[in-house]
Amino acid sequence: MNSIQKRPIDFVENKVDIRIEIRAMSTLELKSKIISQVQQMDDEALLNEIYSLIHAETDLSKIYVLSDNERSMVEEGLTDVRDGKIVSSEKATERLKEWLKK
Repeated sequence: MNSIQKRPIDFVENKVDIRIEIRAMSTLELKSKIISQVQQMDDEALLNEIYSLIHAETDLSKIYVLSDNERSMVEEGLTDVRDGKIVSSEKATERLKEWLKK
């Protein structure tokens, strides 16, 4: 993550030149700033969103193992793609709407 430090603004011929210096924060600095911000928050919905985001990150470390049936279906789909048996999203939506009318 980066921290942004603004430098003085130069005015040249009616144009504004803003120079920004970006400095990488250490992991420790970043954690400290996040903790400080969270401790000041009162918005329960936002805190729940932050919690969900952090929780989702820990769930990403789990590996999902496909069943034989799922693996077979994925292989079938990949074979269809290789064989050119594909349709656009728009065409698929049209087909679904027609099918639902029946």
